[in-house]
Amino acid sequence: MSAPAAAVRSDRFTRLWMRGELHSSPTDPVGALVSHLTEEFDAADVTFRPWKPTGTADRSMATTASWRDPVAGLVIAALVVGERAGPGERGRVEWGCSAFADHGWSGAADSPAATLAVAGAGVRDPSGVPVFAGPVIAADAPNWTDLETTELGTSEMPGCPPLGRLIVMATADDHERLTRALADPARTTGVLITAAPGPAGPTPDELAATVWPGLCTVVVASARARKSLARRLPQRPVPVGGARWFAPATRAEDAARDVVFSKAALRRLGWSEPLFENCATACVRQAPTGPAAEAAVILDEHPVLRKLAAPRDAGAPAQAPSLPAAPSLPAPRRPDLDLPRRGAHHRKRPAPPKPPSPAAPPERSEQAELADARAELTRLRDAHQRLREQHRQLREKHQRACTQVTSLDEQLQQTRPQLNLLADLTAENDTLSAENQRLSAERDTAVRERGILANRLAALTRAGQAAPDAAVITDTVPGSMRELLAQAADRYPLLDFTRLDLDPSDRLDHHPKADGWRRKLADAFTSLHHYATAKRRCLDDGRPPGPDLATFYAFLTSGHPGALISAHIIAMSESDMSERNHRYRQARTFPVDPGTDPSGRAFMGAHIKLDTLAPAPRVHFLDVLADRAKIHIGYVGEHLPSARTN
Repeated sequence: MSAPAAAVRSDRFTRLWMRGELHSSPTDPVGALVSHLTEEFDAADVTFRPWKPTGTADRSMATTASWRDPVAGLVIAALVVGERAGPGERGRVEWGCSAFADHGWSGAADSPAATLAVAGAGVRDPSGVPVFAGPVIAADAPNWTDLETTELGTSEMPGCPPLGRLIVMATADDHERLTRALADPARTTGVLITAAPGPAGPTPDELAATVWPGLCTVVVASARARKSLARRLPQRPVPVGGARWFAPATRAEDAARDVVFSKAALRRLGWSEPLFENCATACVRQAPTGPAAEAAVILDEHPVLRKLAAPRDAGAPAQAPSLPAAPSLPAPRRPDLDLPRRGAHHRKRPAPPKPPSPAAPPERSEQAELADARAELTRLRDAHQRLREQHRQLREKHQRACTQVTSLDEQLQQTRPQLNLLADLTAENDTLSAENQRLSAERDTAVRERGILANRLAALTRAGQAAPDAAVITDTVPGSMRELLAQAADRYPLLDFTRLDLDPSDRLDHHPKADGWRRKLADAFTSLHHYATAKRRCLDDGRPPGPDLATFYAFLTSGHPGALISAHIIAMSESDMSERNHRYRQARTFPVDPGTDPSGRAFMGAHIKLDTLAPAPRVHFLDVLADRAKIHIGYVGEHLPSARTN
């Protein structure tokens, strides 16, 4: 082993296993699969041993194979295939693989599932997650089918470049099938579900590099497919424009290891590198099961691995193991096998030379040599015919692609005026938005000055008496939310802060706009105090409060003394969706004293909007001045979940 190879070797990921099932011939599933794989091994740079029955189950065969990987070095793998017994399951075969890599496995190496041709249409892991050599697309179409995405053109994802294969989900049963696979504890494959690639998301090359057949599957979901999955897995939604990594569920606690990627995270270099380690770690911490366990036993008995496991002499230098070529058993071709041909990245190689015979063969007759020459000529003609047919198909695909490119270019030229208009409108909207923010700031300043002046005027009209509320208006604001809340609790006895959770408000201090939020929050508490004082004065004197004191919103719109904030940032109730939805309503239910509600909790729909841009902080409160002579402050923090922000 060379020095660089030794440096990248990882003992944790030297051996990996994977398992699943696939569709084969209903008449002879194992025989057809063995025939297909034998042809695939012969066509690739893979040395394999003859297929043999495993002896552990009926109609089960096994082999070992070896090849050289540019990253993983020498790879030795054991593959076991067996018929899956059961009513109504004819043609289904279970497969298991255990593979050893001399340099250690990494995401840059080729997956043994792809090299051994157990990746493609009809191949899946135990939970039903598809095993493909490239990303797949989840979109809506009439029926489940497998199509090349070069033929794909849907309105859901216009302009989506070719990715891999297409899984079409049209009905609720189809969406439920993928949902069950994601939640199945038997799932051994990690799944990354992301939106269609584009300028703001991952590129097709990045998604293709993330795929590792047998351990990592990438699903590119359309908007409707993403929403359908979110309804079925409400606790594990895929964010809009982002992605969610569903970690392998080989253990019950692994379901909590999901990773959520935002739009910004998908733009960072190397965002997908930890995903292979996530899958490989989940794999090696679990013992293989089913056919994979049988493959692991066969791999342990391989002569090269037994030699590596044996103790070396102290003075013997360590050398990379090597395998001699082993003959393979030919098998008849089964045309009804539902497996894809190998990818273009597997290169052809000439057949290995036959070993010399120990004894010179007898001279052959001219008739026998002529028969052999005719057979070889027939074989070459058949091969030539197949190549011509492949060339014709490729030429037709090229012509269709050229037609599509021409059509897309024409569409682009037709839509260019609309794009220019959209750019102009966007620039104008940005200008109006900036002007609106400037006018809003001027309005808030004017409202605050009006409230201060009205409060001073009220103090002067009370025959020279000192105004008890004048002292609570101050221009000095504490430097943290926690200090501001403590100051407000001390100054405003009619505002109840005793059961307020301070953690959400602490998180606001780290935002660049925190100073402005604290200024507006101090004015909001001062305005609530003046409102509560004026309303309680009427109630204590036995006078009913007028319409201008019916609610805090009415207090602000009437221009009372001490109204320092604009009524535009006040909402006395939530939307119908937030009040009816159980999850959203629970998020707005906060602790109160038992005198207000015997349960100790109450729904607080009234709120103050400190900002309209994310994280859009809010102050939720409950007005019980008429009954309990106080206003409960239930929440100060970022915008709570709702139908619009979720």
